[in-house]
Amino acid sequence: NLTFNQNASTIKLTNNSATLKTFRGGGLTYYDFWNATQGTGKVLIAGSNIFNDFKIDAGRTAQFTNGTNQTVNTFTAIGTAVSTITLESLTAAVFTLTKSGGGAVSSDYLSISSSVANPPDTWYAGVNSTNAVNNTGWTFTAAPAGANRYWVGGTGNWSDTAHWSTASGGAGGASVPTASDNVRFDANSGGGTATVNQAAYCIDLDFTGYTGTFAGASALSIYGSLTLDAGMSRTYTGAITFAATAVGKTLTFNGKALASAVTFNGMDGGWTLQDAWNNGASNITLTAGTLDTNGQTLTTTGIVSISGTAPRTLTLGASTLNCGTWTGTTITNLTFNADTSIIKVTAATTFNGGNLTYNEVQLNSTAHTVAGTNTFDVLTR
Repeated sequence: NLTFNQNASTIKLTNNSATLKTFRGGGLTYYDFWNATQGTGKVLIAGSNIFNDFKIDAGRTAQFTNGTNQTVNTFTAIGTAVSTITLESLTAAVFTLTKSGGGAVSSDYLSISSSVANPPDTWYAGVNSTNAVNNTGWTFTAAPAGANRYWVGGTGNWSDTAHWSTASGGAGGASVPTASDNVRFDANSGGGTATVNQAAYCIDLDFTGYTGTFAGASALSIYGSLTLDAGMSRTYTGAITFAATAVGKTLTFNGKALASAVTFNGMDGGWTLQDAWNNGASNITLTAGTLDTNGQTLTTTGIVSISGTAPRTLTLGASTLNCGTWTGTTITNLTFNADTSIIKVTAATTFNGGNLTYNEVQLNSTAHTVAGTNTFDVLTR
């Protein structure tokens, strides 16, 4: 007698213990599932369930009860050379993963055993993945080059295939973009409002020439570069994760501010600002990868934080970084290059310096506490 309304929710597992965690889905239909645990504890997926997106962070192990089938619209699992993702059965018997909604699954750095992938020739494990034992349906190569998806038809929802085309200004009806596709909003997209109404994924997200409004509040994962256009409008407020696993990605704002909680979380990823970035009152977090502010001005009245223990680099160059709060307390595997930057803290909060070496820091509110054994070339209030 259960009525279960998943709506546009995300179930995120964050238990970091070394013990086995179990997700007992009960054969229900879920929206987004995210295994964001850390440590050695495995996550067991019990029962045959349906997901919009099934996401596993690098370094995690997902077990599946034998004989079950997980149906997914998108499957987001990209490990690294040092943090492989393991997919395995609870026993030697096989489990099944079924892709719905068209398109392909593109992964890498997986270790897979006892898995059946449907439809065949849709699941690309990547060239760095391991075909451990007893797998069918998987292709252990990179997915074909990412397709382009163009927004067409003006006002609509991200989830509506009628608004996606394989060509600029072309007919709608193409599949909704996946993490393997580039997304283009351009002069032929039409006016009106494009709303991100479900978890969204893409490689590059490019608005060059777009004059409509980009709206919505569902999460957005970008595995490439972001380019906004001066002629567009932005009311979108969803969380944005930059998840590239290669360097050379760029962020170009063309005078447009964001209002999203932004996380840089891509092992071996690298992003460089091309111009000034105003993130409103929303937080900016670096958890993995390399962020180079490239001498540009970065502004938020929220928190700028460095977290996690994955390898990460923050290079500030000659940037001025304006923030409400600075939190740099987690410095394991961090390379921090202050260079000739100026950090201006505007809220009456604690400056958590993390024992780092800074160029110039200005504490510009009425009262501040400085935490950590830090080194400053200039510290003013």
